[in-house]
Amino acid sequence: MNTLLQATRATGAYVLLAAIGGLVLPAGCPLLFPTDNANQNANANANDNGAANENENANDNGAIGDSGLTGKYIGAETCSLCHRTTHRNWSETLHARALDTLEEIGQGENEACLPCHTVGFGESGGFVDRATTNALAGVGCESCHGPGKDHVDNIEDASLRPVVDISADVCGRCHTGEHHPNFEDWQESGHAGVNEHVADGLADGSRVNACGQCHSGTAQYYISILNEPIEDNFLEGTPVEDLLGIQCANCHDPHMRTGNAPEAEDGRDYQLRWPEVAEPFPTNTVDAATDPTRFNICGQCHHSRGRDWTSTSRGPHHSVQSNVYIGEMPVGE
Repeated sequence: MNTLLQATRATGAYVLLAAIGGLVLPAGCPLLFPTDNANQNANANANDNGAANENENANDNGAIGDSGLTGKYIGAETCSLCHRTTHRNWSETLHARALDTLEEIGQGENEACLPCHTVGFGESGGFVDRATTNALAGVGCESCHGPGKDHVDNIEDASLRPVVDISADVCGRCHTGEHHPNFEDWQESGHAGVNEHVADGLADGSRVNACGQCHSGTAQYYISILNEPIEDNFLEGTPVEDLLGIQCANCHDPHMRTGNAPEAEDGRDYQLRWPEVAEPFPTNTVDAATDPTRFNICGQCHHSRGRDWTSTSRGPHHSVQSNVYIGEMPVGE
């Protein structure tokens, strides 16, 4: 069951795109492997020119235009009028050029591929072709957040703002199937659910701050990503079966290339977030840890949390993979 996470800030609604795991090619599409990005691992935030992602590809007759953009979809360029930084960062991702990748292999009109490589293909007001709806080429904001026309036409109406849904189900609409079974792999992982020993404490409002940062996708989103303190009763009353485990977007930044690659010259960052916790214990303070030899994104949760072997009879918190991997275990002073 999808759980919709509604979040607004003073500047408006936060929106989260689906997480990157590689472009999916459903049955009927030839396999295409992504190449290294062209920015040599540079963080997309460094791009200050504010320019939109201008697509140079055209259909067979060379025409590019938006005369058919008259329906419920408005295109990412319109979103950029208010969400400029997010749009600029998104324009550097593989989502932004998803249709390009099809055209480069001669599959730009393959109807088996277009639903996941354009916005709204097959729907009223959705992508038709480059000549009439070029603004809907690629995986844009509305691919994950839904049509934006009502919101743009009624900007002050909070009820029409895009709903923030960090559920992996959003990503799973396309990141699935025989070519890139990212969603299926996630479903089989421990991340997909909430540990039964923790779930009751999240639902009854007693353990959100103690456990939520690593066991609740919703709590982690607020504490680590938005850096907003939350109360222990934040999830109180939520049915256990509706609690979100760790979702794609908790570890992958859906809006931008991050530069968090194994080597400095390696552009394949898969949009992995940088860790928000540098210390070997939980903290709500954002302190970006950019040392890849340290905990990095997995070690943000998969470490001992600071309790040493001599403090109690129970020993450190389990899941000490990162500590073991880098040869580091905390000891009592």
